[in-house]
Amino acid sequence: MPLCVMSNNNYDVICLQGAYSLGSLPTLTPQLTSFFQEHTPKDLVIDLTNVTTIDSSIVRVILNLKKRIESTSNRFFLMHPPEDVITLLNDTNLAKVLTIVNDYSELQRLIDKYSYDRYLPFTYQDKDLKRLRCSCGGCGSNNVTGYLISINDYTWKWHDNDLFPSAEDSSGNFFDYYSILPFICTDCLMASIDISLFNIIGEDDTIHYKSILDDKTKILISKATKKRRKIMEAAGEISEDYFSFPRNRHTSFQAYILAESCSKIFAVNKGGTNPFYVGYLNFMAMQFASDDQKEELTNNCRTWLTQVISEPAPYTAIQMAQTYYILLNVSLAVERYKDVSKFFTDFSSLIDTLPKQDTESNEVTNPLFWFRKAEHIWKKEIERQSIALKL
Repeated sequence: MPLCVMSNNNYDVICLQGAYSLGSLPTLTPQLTSFFQEHTPKDLVIDLTNVTTIDSSIVRVILNLKKRIESTSNRFFLMHPPEDVITLLNDTNLAKVLTIVNDYSELQRLIDKYSYDRYLPFTYQDKDLKRLRCSCGGCGSNNVTGYLISINDYTWKWHDNDLFPSAEDSSGNFFDYYSILPFICTDCLMASIDISLFNIIGEDDTIHYKSILDDKTKILISKATKKRRKIMEAAGEISEDYFSFPRNRHTSFQAYILAESCSKIFAVNKGGTNPFYVGYLNFMAMQFASDDQKEELTNNCRTWLTQVISEPAPYTAIQMAQTYYILLNVSLAVERYKDVSKFFTDFSSLIDTLPKQDTESNEVTNPLFWFRKAEHIWKKEIERQSIALKL
C-alpha cells in the first residue's frame, strides 16, 4: 500500500500500518526513496500507532531515516509505537537514542520548542518582541518583517462569544498573537505564517537556514507581485516598518490577505503548503476584517476547507480539528444548518478516534481545545433552535 504522508508547517508525518519485516523492504524502500525525492527536508515523524509488529530490519530502516533527517539539521520522531515495538527498542537500547512521543500535542510542544531554540540566535530585540533576521525566499530582499514567538509561551482561553481563542502572557495580559504571526517582505510583498519559506540569516547576512521554496514556486511568486501590490494600493507608500509591531487591525488584515494570496500559489504548485492553509488564513483574516469583507472570507473558507474533508489523509489531527471548527462556524454564518450538524458529528467522530490524550484541553495545539468550543457553540445553537420552535 502507498505511504500515507501528512504535512504540517514545519514537519512531515509518515504513517505506517500493519506488520513490517524483511519481506516488506522491497516495497517500503522505494516508497521512502520517492518521499525524499518529492519533499523538501523538514522534521520527520514516523507514526507507528497502527503498526502491529516490526523486526530488526525495519529498526535499521528507522535508524537510517533518523541519520538522514538529522544530517539536514532536522529532527526525527517516533510516534506512539505499540508495546511490542517499545520492547524491541528497549532490548536493543535504541529507545535511548530515539525521540518517542505519544500524541500530536506532545509532538507540537517539542517541535515548537526546537524551532524557537533553533532560530533564537538569529533574533534581536524590537520593542517587546524578538525580531528575526531573515530574507525573502522569493526575491531575496532583506526587508522582511517577522517575529519569533512561541505558541506555548501563552495561556489560551475561549471567551463566550468569541470565535477566536485569546492568548495571555505570563502576567495575564492579552497578547494579540495572531496579528503578529505573518512574515512579510515589504519589497515583493510575499507573506506567510511559515518561517521555513524565508531565509534565516546571521548578522553578516550569511544564510544559515535556506528557504524551502523551489525555483518554480519562486517564479510564480514573482509573477504575482503586481497582484499583491494591487492588494496594498489603498495603503499608499509601504515603508520597511509598515508591518512592524504593534500591527493595527487594518495592517493585520492586509498581512493575512497577502499570506492567503501567496498560499494559493503554493497550494496550486504544491511547493510549500496545501488547501488547509488557504482556508485557515481566510479564517484568521476574518478577525481583523470589516463587516463588508467577511462574506467573501466565509465563502473562501468553505471552498478550500471542504477540499480538506473530502481528502483528509494528508492532514494531521489538529489540522482536521481546526478544519471542522472553522467549517462549523462559517456554515452557521450562512445558515447552512444541515452542514453544521454534519460537521459537528464528523468532528465528534474524529475526537473518538484519537488516542488517549494526556494533555490538558486548554492547550491550543490539542484537538480537544477546538472541539470543546465547537461543542459549546453547537449546544447554544440547539438551544436557540428549540426556543425558536416553542415561539
